[in-house]
Parts: sequence; structure tokens; C-alpha cells
Amino acid sequence: MSTVLNCPHTYAQEEEGVLTIGFTDNVDQPSQYLLLQRSLTPSDQDKRLGHDRVHIELTDQGYSAYGGIWRVRLASDRLSLFLDEKMAQTLNCEAELEVTLKLDAQEAADLRKHLSRIFAGQSVTVE
Repeated sequence: MSTVLNCPHTYAQEEEGVLTIGFTDNVDQPSQYLLLQRSLTPSDQDKRLGHDRVHIELTDQGYSAYGGIWRVRLASDRLSLFLDEKMAQTLNCEAELEVTLKLDAQEAADLRKHLSRIFAGQSVTVE
């Protein structure tokens, strides 16, 4: 069983060394969203605190944490994130979080590139 979000709007941006990848159901007033963020140059303190891992936020800041993602699978119409049990509990969702997407071939290639960057050096399988 999986938790499914319908988030056809996707964006990625890098600002001040932080890469953010976002998925929303509505650009102007989202009711569902998923954010992935990671500092590309974490400090020693970030590393000690575990903040060098990907930060995930699901529809509300109250449902967010670092790490907990062990596998990512991207297809042209969906992104699947596989979470460990603790992260699934923190986000109040199933261990498989599925985001339905609307991407053309170039957008899918760009998203794959951003996902590879955000999970680089992590113990996360990106498919």
C-alpha cells in the first residue's frame, strides 16, 4: 500500500547552496505538496546533526524530517519514494510515497538529474 499525491507541478531550484525539488497539486494555493531539500555543501555542524541528508516535507512543516529515504524510483508519470518506518511515521504516511506527475521527456530527464544531485553521496538508490 502507498500514499499517493497528485502533484503535476514540479520545480527545482538551487539557492545559496541549497537544492530544492518541489511537487505541488496547485501552483497558487497548494493543498498537497512534497519538498525535498539538501545543502550541497553541508557544514561540519550539519553533518553532526544529520542535516547533511535530504530533508523531506509533506504538505505541512509539522510533517518533515531529515533522512529516512532509502530508495527513489522515477517513471515518466510518477515518482516513488521508499521510506523507512520511522520516516513514514513522522510524515504520517505509508512507507511508499507516490507522487503522480505530468512530465514531458525533457522535464523527466531534468528531474532525474536533480534527483541524482540531491541524493549524491547518500545511501539512497535512485532508479
